[in-house]
Order: sequence, then C-alpha cells, then structure tokens
Amino acid sequence: MTLLSRSLTVNVAFSTLSGLILIFAHKEIGAIISDSIDARYLLATGVLLLAFAAQIILTLKYKSESALFINTIILSDLGWVLGSIIGLVIFSDYMTLTGIVMVIAVAIVVGTLSFFQNKGFKLSQRH
Repeated sequence: MTLLSRSLTVNVAFSTLSGLILIFAHKEIGAIISDSIDARYLLATGVLLLAFAAQIILTLKYKSESALFINTIILSDLGWVLGSIIGLVIFSDYMTLTGIVMVIAVAIVVGTLSFFQNKGFKLSQRH
C-alpha cells in the first residue's frame, strides 16, 4: 500500500467516523461546542462528510490517481482547515473552550492527512 492510498484510507475512516458521530450525536456535540449553535448545521456537516468519504472510496476503488481527483480531495481538506480557522476567528466568542479545542484538533488531523496525501501523490507521480 502506497503512502497515498494509506493516507486516503485513513481519511475515509476519519471522515466516516466523524460524519456518523455528527449525524447521530449532533445535538450532544452542539451542546459541547456552544450553547448557541444550531445542531442542524452539524447534522448537515455529518452528511457531507459521508459524501466526501464516498468520493475518496470511489477514487481508491477505481485507482483514480489522476491529479484532478487527488487534488480535489487535498484541496477539500485544506478548505476544511481554512474554514476551521475562519470559524474560530469569527465564532470563538460563542464557543466553549472544549469546542475550540475540538475544532483545532480536527483541523490538525485533517491538515496532517492533506500533507501526507499531497506527499504521497507527488511520490506516485515520480514512478
């Protein structure tokens, strides 16, 4: 298994787990993050994470290591990190400390996945 396929597989697992948690516990997670968040946004985020995981699964299944598919995944992950930063800047006054730490932790995981996916893709292009 290559670095690219390993990092994509971890991304599938993390996105799926996160998506399922948000779908089935969006109200509880919302209460942990902030007392003023509409939990339906977390539910929608969970659904979108499952769709993202499905996109990665299809990329892995069809061995679609084209620049378009891989870069879309990498850029989506970077967009998540950037969105997390922007969200913290705008909404941190309304968030609990636990919520802020959770957002930062997820952004670090997603950013790390993006880094290894990018590195793995560059290595796969050399062969």
